[in-house]
Amino acid sequence: MSEDIATRGRPEGFPTTPAGGGGGVPSPGAEGLALIHDGGQYPTTPAGYTEQKGGEAKFSALRLGSTLFIRAQGMVGYFAQVADIRQAPIRIYPPAFDFLVYTPHGELSTLVRHYDFFVRVGFPKDPKAVVIRDAQGSHQVPIAEFFPLKGKAPLVDFANAGNDGFGMGDSLEEAITSAVESVPPPQSPPNPDQMFIYKVTESGKMIGGFAALNVFYARVSRQGD
Repeated sequence: MSEDIATRGRPEGFPTTPAGGGGGVPSPGAEGLALIHDGGQYPTTPAGYTEQKGGEAKFSALRLGSTLFIRAQGMVGYFAQVADIRQAPIRIYPPAFDFLVYTPHGELSTLVRHYDFFVRVGFPKDPKAVVIRDAQGSHQVPIAEFFPLKGKAPLVDFANAGNDGFGMGDSLEEAITSAVESVPPPQSPPNPDQMFIYKVTESGKMIGGFAALNVFYARVSRQGD
C-alpha cells in the first residue's frame, strides 16, 4: 500500500500497519509479466493486467488492536487472474476497501482457480464492521475481536494501555518499531533534554489461526515520563 493511499483521508494518529499476507499463487501469464500473487495490495494495476471489481467472494475480518486482518475466499474464472484487496481511494473514515481482480492481457486458460488470502491493514479500534466494495456493491463485514486462549493474558490491554504499545510486522524490528509508534504521547510536553527508553516486555511470532498468520509481534513499555 503506497503512502499516498494509506494516508488519504486519515485523521492524525490513525495507524498505518504495514500490509501483508497473500495467497502466494503466482500468475502464469504471458512472458515478461511480473509474477503477482493474491492479496499483494498493489497500489495500482500491475503492468500487463486490467483491473475490475471482483464478485462473489466470502469476506471475514479479525481485529488485533489497531491491526485488521481481512480475509477473502472464493474462485476466479480464469487460472491466471489474481484477486486482491486495496484501500478504496475515497476520503472517508474509517476507510473502506475494494475487492479487485487483475486479468493479464492475452489468451487465458478457462481453468478456474480457488483463492484464500488475507491482507493486514491499520484500522481504528472502535468500528464493529469494515466496508468491502465489490462488483455487487458495498458490504458491511463484521469484525471479530482477537481473544487469547483461556487463562492466557492478552498481548496488550488496550483499554488500560498507559505507556504500553503493541506492534506487528514481518520482522521483529518492524514489530518493535510499530509498537513504539503506538505508545500514547506523553500527557505533558517533554523537556527537550528528556530521554525516553522503550523496553521490550514481550515479543514473539504468531503462526496460523484465523488468517493464516505468520507475523512477529512485540509489546513495549515507555520509561522516562
